[in-house]
Amino acid sequence: MVTEDLGRDHYIQVMSEYRDASAAYLETIRRELPLYDRLQDELIKATYGVAVRRILDLGCGTGETSRRALEAYPDAELIAIDPSQDMLQIARAVLPEHAQLRLGYLDEPLPKGSFDLILSALTIQALPPHQRADLFPRVRRALAPRGRLVVADLVATDAAGRAAAVHRTDSLAGLQGRMRDGGLVPAVVWAESGLAVVTATA
Repeated sequence: MVTEDLGRDHYIQVMSEYRDASAAYLETIRRELPLYDRLQDELIKATYGVAVRRILDLGCGTGETSRRALEAYPDAELIAIDPSQDMLQIARAVLPEHAQLRLGYLDEPLPKGSFDLILSALTIQALPPHQRADLFPRVRRALAPRGRLVVADLVATDAAGRAAAVHRTDSLAGLQGRMRDGGLVPAVVWAESGLAVVTATA
């Protein structure tokens, strides 16, 4: 019994640390991107109208986008991918038990099956340009009939300045062009201050 109590106490301590890490990450990103919460809100709004049974989150990070998606669709199956084990451990502490978290890179094969929603927040534009181009055809094949991709990300604008140039961030038109090249039909649903939410269907 003592061993079990110590194990439980250790688990609670570790999960508390991960929750603290998640809060610290959110504090940092909100400082860097004052419109971060608006971006996430617009991402979820862009999912409305889809019959959601399965969700794929590409580059889930600390799990904030997945958490919001499951609040909107609590009965959905969710698979979240991220290349960082540390991020996945933080996400595990804020997501319900049925959320499936997987270690992986976006240039690797996507999970099997089709998805009604494929989401990505602040991830795709961080990929090298050739990986962005390769990702969209694979996303198209992973979308269920009447499924929807929703990308919430940075876009290069004149105001974005040097950072966008260094990271070779696509402009809004460039991002849509990559989606079209991948066989998707994009639509801009929100854009402000170098951030945008773009949906796409097959």
